Amino acid sequence: MNSRKLFHSIGEIEDRFIDEASPKEKMQPTKRRFSVIKAAVAAAIILVMTVPITAFAIETFQYNAAVTYLTSLGIEAKDLSDYSRREVIDTVKTYDAGESNALIENLLQKNDKIPVTDTMAQVTSEQVSKLTPTMTYKDIIEVLGNTVDVGSGIYILQYEVDGEYTIKIPLADDNAQLGVTGDKLLEAEKSVTVLQADYPKYNTAEELVGSSDLVFTGTVKNIEYQMIDVSTDKEPDEDTGFVDDEEMPYTLYTIDVDKVYKGSIESSTIIVKRAGGSFGSDEYVVENASKIAKGKKYLFVTETYEDTYPSLLNADQSSYDMDAPQTIMDGEEKEITLSDILKLF
Repeated sequence: MNSRKLFHSIGEIEDRFIDEASPKEKMQPTKRRFSVIKAAVAAAIILVMTVPITAFAIETFQYNAAVTYLTSLGIEAKDLSDYSRREVIDTVKTYDAGESNALIENLLQKNDKIPVTDTMAQVTSEQVSKLTPTMTYKDIIEVLGNTVDVGSGIYILQYEVDGEYTIKIPLADDNAQLGVTGDKLLEAEKSVTVLQADYPKYNTAEELVGSSDLVFTGTVKNIEYQMIDVSTDKEPDEDTGFVDDEEMPYTLYTIDVDKVYKGSIESSTIIVKRAGGSFGSDEYVVENASKIAKGKKYLFVTETYEDTYPSLLNADQSSYDMDAPQTIMDGEEKEITLSDILKLF
């Protein structure tokens, strides 16, 4: 019998049973050789001792069951020393009935325990991406919020992501580490399709910039995904090479423009596209694509079109983090760096 059932069973012992445990008949005098006064005193002692001991025993059973139940919630017995037995018993009765109780919530908070919930939390993929391999149960809850635990013997936290699909995060105990990044968790729950894009590769910054008609810096304000009919372009799509009348997945970056190095932009905000994107549980990726994050500042090398958004020239040489160090290790094939491009202007 678990602690909750034990307390529930013992808690059903009502006061009427205590009354029934007390003597109901008067003491009859005996024929032994002592006075009536002595007999009355003895009877009084028995009466006084019987009822309190019986009531105390029942209350002790109830209290011990309540302590056992609270211990199962992660509350240590020593934390109950400031409360009477009756307060502890009544508190557990209230909590066990499904009602909120400030005393228990305070004790749980004091012990740094997270209350159990039956509600699955809703989060965004951006929130999940913030998870790191060294995070523990408490760290994950702080980032994503409390959620339903569907595990048995271990934690299995379940979250709904972007209102479209769920992820499950297993942890052996309170101190176990996640072991993977949030991005890996998202990938594990998604169907990943690799797009075969025939991008040109540039050997020098001069070649890269020469093939572009719009080069600028700006901060990514928003990221969204859209299926775009590539046939709207008059020529084969520069990103994918497709000319068929079909929709292709794209990531759209809304950018607050900072400085234009080549070409012109009529407004302070522009949207550029790159093949790939996340659509529910389906993920479309282009191999070796550089990471572009919301809120960060980049230099973008793009090509413009009349009937659609400007496109990045390729997946890995068209966006440069303005805050990232530009270093080349010995023996590593030389790549185009941010400083190489800026030297041209």
